[in-house]
Formats: sequence, C-alpha cells, structure tokens
Amino acid sequence: MEPVALYRTFSQEFFYSFHKHSTDLELEELGTKYSAWLEKHGPTVNAILKGKQHPSALRDEARQELKFLARMEAKFPKQLPLNIRGEHFESETGFSNLDGTLRRLVEGRSHLVRLIKPAEYDKNYWFYASSDPPPQHVFCLEFGMDMIEYLKRVRNSNGKKLANLRRALAFRKDDIYQFWTLAPYIHHGLMESGYAWDESMMTILRLADRRFARDGQPFAGTARFQLGYDEKMPTHLLAHTEAMRDVGAILRGEYATQYGIAPPQR
Repeated sequence: MEPVALYRTFSQEFFYSFHKHSTDLELEELGTKYSAWLEKHGPTVNAILKGKQHPSALRDEARQELKFLARMEAKFPKQLPLNIRGEHFESETGFSNLDGTLRRLVEGRSHLVRLIKPAEYDKNYWFYASSDPPPQHVFCLEFGMDMIEYLKRVRNSNGKKLANLRRALAFRKDDIYQFWTLAPYIHHGLMESGYAWDESMMTILRLADRRFARDGQPFAGTARFQLGYDEKMPTHLLAHTEAMRDVGAILRGEYATQYGIAPPQR
C-alpha cells in the first residue's frame, strides 16, 4: 500500500474546533480541501515517505496549503497539562519502575502519556474516544512503548552525562516540542528501513544528543504544529515528511562523519 493511502482514510471530524465549535458545513469544506490536496500531491508525498525524494520536493505552495489545514485541525495543547490522569498508563507500562534520572530525562510521564494513553492526557480527547471511529495513533503509541522498554534496559544512568540529552528532548521551537513531535516518525521511518526497534531507539537518542550539542536542535526537520488527535491528519503528515530529512540522512550515511551515526550494515 502506498503511504499516502493511509491519509486518504482521514475523518473530517478531526477538523473540529473546540474554541469556536465548528459547524458540519465547515468540517465538510475542510475535509474536501484536504482530500483534494492529497489527490493532487499524492505522488510527491509517496515519493518523500518512501525515501525516493527529499522533503523539499514538496513545493512551498503545497506546503503552505497543508499548513493551513494543520492550523484548522483539533490538536493536543502546546503546554503540558498540570493534572494528568495516568492510572492505566502507569499500570500498563511500568514507567514508575524506571530510575528517577531516566524519568527526569523524559520530563516525567507527561509526553509519554500523550503518546500512549492520550485520553488520560487531554479531556477533549474523550469527545473523539466515544465517537465512531476513535482516533488512530499507532505510530505514536509504538514509539512511546518502545521508548519505555528501551529505558528499562538502561543501567547506571548518569545524570551529568544525560544533561545535554535532556535539553535536547525538552527543546521547543515556537512552543512545539521538537523531539516529541518528530521522533515517532523518525522511529517509524527507521524501522520501515529495516532497523530493529531498539536499534532505532538508540539511534534516535544518540542523534538528538549529538546534534543538539553541535547545532542546538535535536533533528534536521522542524515541527511547526503540535500533533493532532489522529495520525491521518495534516499535522501528522507534516511531521512525517519532516522526519524523513533525518531518516534519509542516516540511511545515506550523511550523519556518519557529522555525528558519528553510521548507516545500517545490511
């Protein structure tokens, strides 16, 4: 199946604005625009997500149109909520068993709750969780679970050595957490290319650490919007295309000399 096929199965309900309470007519209009955009630019999107073209192949005009749709999309809040329910998250992931240094590395459970148990993160998510169909968030869920499993394997964590990585994970641009928005899609892209989940996770953390130390941001790609509730929507498509900047650079060996991130030996 071509990558763009996933996005064509979107639901226009995820364009709903809780701020102004969108009408059915507004939702239909935005859904029509997104469908038309996917139809027009589908071949380019496929080529980018399959690693056959650079993300810059998507013309600026097309990217601006997609950004407009992303602005209209229902999203998780930019700021971390103060009170996050996480009972199911804690019991199902064993996050509380991680070393305290590692829990601080990922800023506590907030980001990971959003990725793994979004309904425990954002009260508005319940609006969709009770609908038919519920939001789809497979890529983020897999990344969140894999990160926790990877951290469970870490022994003798050193807070001083992890200080730079912690800053990389916490880095924000325009109030958007760059690592937590792009890393799930870098993870997906690396595994699609043949990486084992733990090899991918190690590569992502190593890249974020070294790239932040040298260039002041964790990845080459830039996230402009907080991810929305459903992974078939424009915010996720933008993050996915941006993530391919780093996936492609890793696979082509461009990061071998810059950051010591060697391409896979396959």
